[in-house]
Amino acid sequence: RSQPLVSALAPLGPVPALPDDEAIGHAQATATTILQDLLSQRGIDGDAVVTSGPDAAAAIVARAKEIGAALIVVGTRGRTGLARMTLGSVAEQVVALAQCSVLAVRMRG
Repeated sequence: RSQPLVSALAPLGPVPALPDDEAIGHAQATATTILQDLLSQRGIDGDAVVTSGPDAAAAIVARAKEIGAALIVVGTRGRTGLARMTLGSVAEQVVALAQCSVLAVRMRG
């Protein structure tokens, strides 16, 4: 019998519990409401859509295609050098994969 994953990760410290589908759905609904309110407050005509998946860039691009989006707005931290190479860039992948325009917005901080 093989050892559970938790045992294999024990030297790394406590393993956080993964959120269940209900928690993910609640977080997506809350984020969508916040983003839609921000659009409305600024008088911007658009729909905020929050999506998830194991490959963030692919999920974003697939959802944009599904709804016929004319523009994808994606945040970026603007990492460079080794941090960018090791962590990858969802924004960069979205730009490469999207069939519509993409606006990458550098986040503060």
